[in-house]
Amino acid sequence: ALVAAQGVALVAALLSGLVVSATPAGLATHGHPELGPLLFAPLAIMGYLGTFGRLRKAVDACEAAAASGVVQAVVCLGCSAVPGLVQTSYVPMLWASGPVLADMVSRCLPRSVGPVVLLGHILPWIVWAQFLVLGADFLVPLSGRSGTNTIPGDVVVAAVYGWYVGTTLTLSARYLGEAERRVMQRVAAVALGLGVGMAWVAFPYSADRPKRLFVQHVERSYIEW
Repeated sequence: ALVAAQGVALVAALLSGLVVSATPAGLATHGHPELGPLLFAPLAIMGYLGTFGRLRKAVDACEAAAASGVVQAVVCLGCSAVPGLVQTSYVPMLWASGPVLADMVSRCLPRSVGPVVLLGHILPWIVWAQFLVLGADFLVPLSGRSGTNTIPGDVVVAAVYGWYVGTTLTLSARYLGEAERRVMQRVAAVALGLGVGMAWVAFPYSADRPKRLFVQHVERSYIEW
């Protein structure tokens, strides 16, 4: 259920990127980066939660946490086994160890289960958020050079948000109960409406991020003497 929901989140984000690229708000995230999470993340969240809710109507917090823990451990093991990814294995290690330690401590503090479990997720969430900031700062400028005849830049940015949202929800499966899903879906709907309204009135470029023109060679010819 987690893997299927993550795939739907990615597809939903890609569709939102295609729609945005076909409107006058295309590439608006270049001048207004705050529009990225408002335009692309909400549909990914709603797609993930809708798919997960249909596949698992009755979600047990402990069962969801166990499934999420398996994913975390597999990712950590995979990163540790690949020489080029060893330095990034600390991120899945935090996901694999933080919630587990919090769960162990919460058994000794039955009256404070909620706060203790939440504390176990805070550090992984903070570290994981840095990857989104790095990815957006790095890929958003480059996505403008992908052209219009190949892959629209909005689709590239939307793919980043879709993958990030799906992975975050998969690693935080403990908080995918029915009540939590309803709250997140409502917040996502409000965020999407806010993003559409801001994109409608905002000019694609700003004073801090003006429009830039890139000239590249698209074809070369050689003459042999």
